[in-house]
Amino acid sequence: MKDENAIAFLNRGRFKAASKKYEEAIKYYDKAIKLNPEYAEAYNEKGNTLLILGKVDEAITSFTKATEINEKYITAWKGKEAALLMQNKQEEAIGCCDTIIRIDPRNEEAWITKGFLLSDIHRFDEALKCFDRAIKINPNSIDALRKKGDALLALGRFDEEKKCNQSIEEIKKEDKMKKTKRIMKKICLVGDPAVGKTSLIRRYVYDTFEDKYLYTIGAKITKKIMNIKYPTHDVNLTLMIWDIEGQKGTGKVHSTYYKGADAAIIVCDITMKETLENIQNWINAVFKVTAEIPLIFLANKTELPNKAFDEKEIKNIASEFNARYLFTSAKTGKNVENAFITVSKLLLEQTRN
Repeated sequence: MKDENAIAFLNRGRFKAASKKYEEAIKYYDKAIKLNPEYAEAYNEKGNTLLILGKVDEAITSFTKATEINEKYITAWKGKEAALLMQNKQEEAIGCCDTIIRIDPRNEEAWITKGFLLSDIHRFDEALKCFDRAIKINPNSIDALRKKGDALLALGRFDEEKKCNQSIEEIKKEDKMKKTKRIMKKICLVGDPAVGKTSLIRRYVYDTFEDKYLYTIGAKITKKIMNIKYPTHDVNLTLMIWDIEGQKGTGKVHSTYYKGADAAIIVCDITMKETLENIQNWINAVFKVTAEIPLIFLANKTELPNKAFDEKEIKNIASEFNARYLFTSAKTGKNVENAFITVSKLLLEQTRN
């Protein structure tokens, strides 16, 4: 119960500190410490808050107490190091870095900080050794390379400093390439003539629509580039959209167009039930060449009256292939972008798996 109360006071102190009520926060930390005099975390939080208030000597005392309770409390050693630097006590701050390195020899940040502090007091040769250790831990550490370059510059070793800068540029270039993944995928739009395949593509790619029937001979290829952002990287997705002729009796020609397809959009006309009934034929033709690939079904021309089938009918077909279906209108733009985004997500998910 005593420890639980101490934790509660610590959390209240953190809340007050987050609300910038620093004096109140310190009172709660003191209450936590009174309940548990060995509460290193409370001493550390109190030290951080005292630093904000500019009470550096008191902060150092708190951080020191935290490290005495727990010698391996790296966060408290970092806090003490920061407080010492505020008093321009570089040698003592370097001592904190040494302790952190003893606790964790692969602590890249500690090696860099120690090197920086050594450079600050013109002990450049020792600083270089620290930066080299950091670079050995992480060869792509731009911070270590940059600070190493500064130390080399101070020593007049210009050729070596130039190499550091070149390494930084190479890392940045590689990092940029890694962060943006470039993917190209082929999508085929298939379905009976006049269901609106070409109009859907025109609406999606160019945001235009024409009422007149746009007849496709063979296949027409349109490119659309999408930039998709993820927390860890960006994806540059290029969709090669194949608008395939809807005429029957051209199976051999179509088979050539289907090769290499990553997904297919099957389009029917909601005012013509025959186009829905022919969907299975189009799927069979595609799968014969590609094997099973992701599908999405579009019931197009929703802006028109006199619907020839309802949602249940297209839903039943889609469920057979575990596929999505949407009602679209190339004329109004309804669900057109959503259809292509849905396919894109399926393809990216497939790529990740």
